[in-house]
Amino acid sequence: MGTRIRPARAVGATLLALLALAPGAAAADSAQFLVTGPIVGIDAGDVKAAGKSGRFVVKNRQVTGTLYGVVADEQLAGTPFTFTFGTNVPLMTQSGNLHGVLSFGPYEARVAAKSEIGLTSLSCEVADGVTCIPTPAGNFVPGLIIDGVTAFTHGTTGHGTASAWLIPMIDPATGHVIGVIAGQLTLSSP
Repeated sequence: MGTRIRPARAVGATLLALLALAPGAAAADSAQFLVTGPIVGIDAGDVKAAGKSGRFVVKNRQVTGTLYGVVADEQLAGTPFTFTFGTNVPLMTQSGNLHGVLSFGPYEARVAAKSEIGLTSLSCEVADGVTCIPTPAGNFVPGLIIDGVTAFTHGTTGHGTASAWLIPMIDPATGHVIGVIAGQLTLSSP
């Protein structure tokens, strides 16, 4: 009878070990953190056209998911998160600056980032040039790539990076994002 590895525990233990080995300790008043997890949903938010520019103003839109890892020596194993954000993006690319608040467990952090179209880390088998893009490293699914910074405002102190990828579900009639096919969020301290 083999031992079953539980993904949440394996991810959390691996992240804790990486933090312990990470070079350069953070400042005494700044917590170390490394959390990651799947993005599973997005709500409708408050989306309005910005005149006839082809851009849309997005307010109070929420992305949800689950985080695993370590924040300030506390291990997270499947902690739900909500990222409430605002942005102003063109409909065709969904690319632009975004800002918001990420809440999970007792923690809250501000996030400022930029989204753009790119290749996610989700691999695919048959490259068709549209839904599966060939690269020298393999075939990957295109989506939104999000990179930025984060700073804790509640529950602990500290700042670092915020990165995510998201394969959105698009409404064919309107071109708006209506769901999440797959996604991943990662926060890490320097």
